[in-house]
Amino acid sequence: MKELDNKLHKTQTNLYDVEETLKKLEFEKVRNLEDFKQLQGSLKERRVMLPSQIKILKEEIDKRELKAIGPIIDYIKYDDKLSYAIESVMGEKLLYSFIASDWDTMELLKRLKRKFNAYCNIYVPKKDPIKPYFKVKADAVIGYLVELIDVDNIDVKKVIYSKVKNCLVVENYRSGRNLYSNTSFKGKCVTLKGEQIISYKYVYETPFQKKLKGLLSTGTQKEQAQNIEETIKNINNQISELKVKASKLDSIQKEIYNKKKSFDDLLYNFNQKQRLTAKKNKFYKKRANLQEKISEAKIRSENLEKRIKELENEKDSEFFKWSNRLKQIPSELNEINEQKKKWEEKFKENKEILSETKNKLNKEETEFQSLEREKKRKTQEFKKADRDAFEIYRNLENRENEILEIKSGINEKREKKKSIVEKRESVEKQRIEIVLNLEQKQGKLKNSVQEVNIKNENLNRINTEIGPKIKSKEIEPRQIGEIEADIQKIEKELLKYYDVDDNLLVEKEQILDSLKKITKNQNQLKDDIEEALKTEERMEEVYYDKFKSVLNEIENNINRKFKNSNINVYCALELIGDFEELGVDIKASNSDQKLISVSALSGGQISMISIALILSLQEVEPSPLCMFDEAGMFLDDKNSEIAYQLISSTLEENPVQIILFLPKSPTFLYQLAEKIIGVARVGKSEVSTIFKPKIIEKKE
Repeated sequence: MKELDNKLHKTQTNLYDVEETLKKLEFEKVRNLEDFKQLQGSLKERRVMLPSQIKILKEEIDKRELKAIGPIIDYIKYDDKLSYAIESVMGEKLLYSFIASDWDTMELLKRLKRKFNAYCNIYVPKKDPIKPYFKVKADAVIGYLVELIDVDNIDVKKVIYSKVKNCLVVENYRSGRNLYSNTSFKGKCVTLKGEQIISYKYVYETPFQKKLKGLLSTGTQKEQAQNIEETIKNINNQISELKVKASKLDSIQKEIYNKKKSFDDLLYNFNQKQRLTAKKNKFYKKRANLQEKISEAKIRSENLEKRIKELENEKDSEFFKWSNRLKQIPSELNEINEQKKKWEEKFKENKEILSETKNKLNKEETEFQSLEREKKRKTQEFKKADRDAFEIYRNLENRENEILEIKSGINEKREKKKSIVEKRESVEKQRIEIVLNLEQKQGKLKNSVQEVNIKNENLNRINTEIGPKIKSKEIEPRQIGEIEADIQKIEKELLKYYDVDDNLLVEKEQILDSLKKITKNQNQLKDDIEEALKTEERMEEVYYDKFKSVLNEIENNINRKFKNSNINVYCALELIGDFEELGVDIKASNSDQKLISVSALSGGQISMISIALILSLQEVEPSPLCMFDEAGMFLDDKNSEIAYQLISSTLEENPVQIILFLPKSPTFLYQLAEKIIGVARVGKSEVSTIFKPKIIEKKE
């Protein structure tokens, strides 16, 4: 048994380690699958994965229809083997850069770049033509990097020629070193892996190489996707191997459990047979002793009879002595006969005891054979129940997965609803701010128009007042240039009060257009919110109906059990509370009384209803094993008998393994058990021991 226990412990620890490793591999597999999906998406769309700030900047340029192109990475073509060299030399900042057509556009792009915090440069091309580089002939030299990049746009080509300059691409680091030692090349070189060698006036430098992303071409993306796919395959192989190992360990564990059970049964049968054979041998010994004593008594009586005959034949002078002796012999014979009778009675008693023991032995053997047949039948039923339980457990897992998926869908809908409400609130705030700004601008516009009208009226009034004075030469006329200079001064003064121009009108139109778009989006958001609320209400109704049908089924099962067990009790289950805080109200009563809450019942009645509820749940969602911890704690003899009837009726309908933990309980619950295991401990510091208790029924 110790060997079996050690083996079982090792198997359980190995199985636990295998399951933990499986969980870690599953987590790693999910993470690699997410990376693999991203790479596959970029490969299908034939696009380079750009940073979010660069995407936003590009969309803003397209939206404003600015005269600019970019990012540069979208305008270049090259072999996949050059991707690491290009990324190492040009860098992300250059590859994500934009080219403006003029200085004004460049200023605007700089502001947008700061606004969106984009990691890039802005360039304005010159009108100078591009000059070609001189040819370099050396081993393992592929060519100039700028010439290996295929560019259709001349402005992009000018940027690359300006930044990259004379940089040669070599196959490996050794080839770059030989290039500098064998030729007079003074520029920079880079390997296909991205390693750089830079020649300065007095030194050579190999700059620090940061980790390259390798996401600049479809080839490198394919390479990474293949590596991730191989990693996923390896993880799947490891998972399958570990699952096979886990199944083997599980079968070994079941085998050890079966061996332990069969060993316990064999040990019990062996002890029973040993006790019976000991009793049988004891009775056989008593029988042999009695037979020996009877045979000795018979021999003594025969000898006495022979002696009497001899004495009768040998009559002599002392006949009278012999006659007296003969008179004494009958009394002795009577005594011997009485002893003989006593021995015969003892023999008969022993014979009856022997026959009774034989009958008991035969009964024990027949009971043993019937128990063996019952054991075989039970093992077959147990195996069948295990298979059925496994199928039920698998269906239960599928149902639980469906419930989890539905719950996750509800959570997603709620999160979507929450985000839509937040978006709606932010859009409403933006709309209010824009309306307020528009009203302020309109107020300013009205004030400016009023001030201009007042100025014009004042100007007309001045002309009417000054005109006659000029005619009467009270005011001297001046030159046009002086008047224009004064007018410009006046206009400059007027500009301080007159700040309405075409830009403000354009801005007003843009604000009105944005308001229209906001109202349109707001209506769409309202429709989406209403649709989401309707969907949530429908899902709540579906779940509420489903919960209600399950509760009705459980309620019917409980009342049916009470009715089949002739128990005068009725139970009702009812859903209470909102959907987010849904609960179950349990009420019960006798048939003559009103329904009251289960909290108002006694402890024994609550225990009885709890047992009926668990047994009914077992019928709705069956499981292969059901355990009751101290189910009979609050049960008196009456409620204990009711619980016994409930559990026995459930076992007749559904063959379920039930384990009862009963520290102290009436004998009704013990009568359910096929096997009773006792656990006892003497003192708090002692170790618990296991024994086989017996049920002793009280004699009335």
